[in-house]
Amino acid sequence: MLERTTLNHKERRDFYRKALRYGKNPQDIKNPKLRNYLHSKKRWNSYVKLYGGYVFLYSKNNKRLYTMYPLPEKFDIME
Repeated sequence: MLERTTLNHKERRDFYRKALRYGKNPQDIKNPKLRNYLHSKKRWNSYVKLYGGYVFLYSKNNKRLYTMYPLPEKFDIME
């Protein structure tokens, strides 16, 4: 998160927590191309969330954030 945002420590922590709590799961997305894209990013023992124009990849076991990155521009419809 530090490399991909300009947020300070407290803002990054709050953003991480909001994404974990309020982020959309791939099955909640109505746009089929976006839903398939998010499913393709899922890895073993992890889950994906979409929040605030970013894709978050979390560990299923301890809810640790593996990585986050901006949603690609080809998905111009934010859901």
